[in-house]
Amino acid sequence: MYLRINGFRRVAAVLALGALVAVASAAQASDMTAQNKANFTKFVDQVLNQGDMAAFDALTTPGFVEHEAMPPDMPEGREGCKAFFQMFRAAFPDLKVTVDNMMAEGDKIMAFETWTGTNTGPFMGMPATGKKVTFQCVDMVKMTDGKATEHWGVTDRLGMMEQMHPEMMSSMMPKEMPKEMPKEMPKEMPKEMPMGKEKSGN
Repeated sequence: MYLRINGFRRVAAVLALGALVAVASAAQASDMTAQNKANFTKFVDQVLNQGDMAAFDALTTPGFVEHEAMPPDMPEGREGCKAFFQMFRAAFPDLKVTVDNMMAEGDKIMAFETWTGTNTGPFMGMPATGKKVTFQCVDMVKMTDGKATEHWGVTDRLGMMEQMHPEMMSSMMPKEMPKEMPKEMPKEMPKEMPMGKEKSGN
């Protein structure tokens, strides 16, 4: 009986220790998530909205990888991403990025943002238009020790260009769309393609 009770106590102690470890791990993960979200918000405020490139270096790792397509004349990695932001802010000096929604899980951050700015400088080889644009972006960032190590992004570049150069963009669209679409598709494809009749030999 004594051995049985002693065994129960050991099992209870192990379970209690496991529960404490799980709680500690969850608290640590929660702290990491909060730090990642805070640093992402800091990146938006200081780098994108204020153009502070020293903050860019402080909030990214030296081996930072950019997965979103960059202009062909930009270098790779962190320096290319930094050069792009500098070029973008020169073209849109009043750039304002607002985080509309942000989610975090593990070491990843995903954010939905609205970008607004006035094009008062050359952009991508085109002269300034003086027009104000508003477009959306979706960013996903992998974080390590509170710093960004990788970035994936989707930007509504078409929407931005349509606001900056509506005449050019409309000229690239087809002038007429088909008046009618086929009402229904053929139910079956022909088993054999029609071939020309072979000439009979004499």
